[in-house]
Amino acid sequence: MTAWQVLKVVGIVIVVLASLLFLLFMGAALISVLHDRSVEQSQDPVIRKALPYLAPIDVENATIRELAANIVRDCKSGDKTCEVHKIYRSVIERFKYYSDPRYAEFIQSPAQTLRVGGGDCEDLTILLNSYLENLGIETYLVMTKDHAYSLACGVDIKELSQFMREEKVDEFVKEAGKDRKVVTRRDGIFVVDTFSRTMQLDPHYSVYYGGDGTVVQKPYKEVELEYAITADDPINIVVLPTREDFDLFVNNKQFQQYPKCTQQKVLRTTGTCRGLDHRGIVVVQNPADMPTRAEFNATILFKVDESAVIDKLLANDTVHYYLVEGKKCVVLDATAGEFGYAGFDGNAKGEKVAINTVSKKYYKLN
Repeated sequence: MTAWQVLKVVGIVIVVLASLLFLLFMGAALISVLHDRSVEQSQDPVIRKALPYLAPIDVENATIRELAANIVRDCKSGDKTCEVHKIYRSVIERFKYYSDPRYAEFIQSPAQTLRVGGGDCEDLTILLNSYLENLGIETYLVMTKDHAYSLACGVDIKELSQFMREEKVDEFVKEAGKDRKVVTRRDGIFVVDTFSRTMQLDPHYSVYYGGDGTVVQKPYKEVELEYAITADDPINIVVLPTREDFDLFVNNKQFQQYPKCTQQKVLRTTGTCRGLDHRGIVVVQNPADMPTRAEFNATILFKVDESAVIDKLLANDTVHYYLVEGKKCVVLDATAGEFGYAGFDGNAKGEKVAINTVSKKYYKLN
């Protein structure tokens, strides 16, 4: 090997060693910076208070990710607003609120909350944030003096408002269904009354059934009448708007009726009258000179004025969110109860601090 080749090899070795020393120096500096940041965060009183609740949030867990994906399977791909809505509804509907043991702050992991089937506000928020983070949705833990809840960022507030309206309709259906039958169809929501009767009709005699003839008022929009009649001899079916019209009818005077609902001389028939603006009256008339027997079954469906109902239910409700680092972050209170919705804010008292689940940056909320 010539002297020139030896010098060349030595030069390469020196360059490599210098590069290694530089990388070691930069690595040590980076570790020092990260360590300093970690120390700085651990010494911050806000972070120190929040860490026991942030630590159990599992942001990378295959089992939790699988559970979350199953919950949002009906959402379109990439629709984070739908995913937030579905995850939130799943948590508040499936998990119960359980207080901590007496004289102890008991913090559950997501796995423990899944096994128990419930927890307190911190436990349910830990589970909620774990679900969302495993779907790539940025979350914050919000802490107050005596409450905790979540923020989910990057959502469409208008879309969430529509979800809230749908939930209010469901709320109305559940409440109305406690006392009366309620059905939901493509063309609307209906409160249902049914009745049936077997009757003997004297010659030229008329009887009426159904509503009281009053004008349909809110929360209803209109009335729909379905009926089925079987008679031994031909009978007439007439639907009238009011009791006064029935009196005019039986006295052979001019009266108002719903012509499309009228059927003459039928033995067996079914009919549907839609768009009635009164709680209509069904008249069954025997036009013959001999008595007859008839069996009458009817269903009256009161169509709900959804706009009026929802406007009333939404009078004091809105989707609450905060603007954090330029992103709209919706409030998710996992203890809001059965009729809670994404954006419900119980207006917790005192200072509210939102800590980012991953970066640990925090902000005081107004």
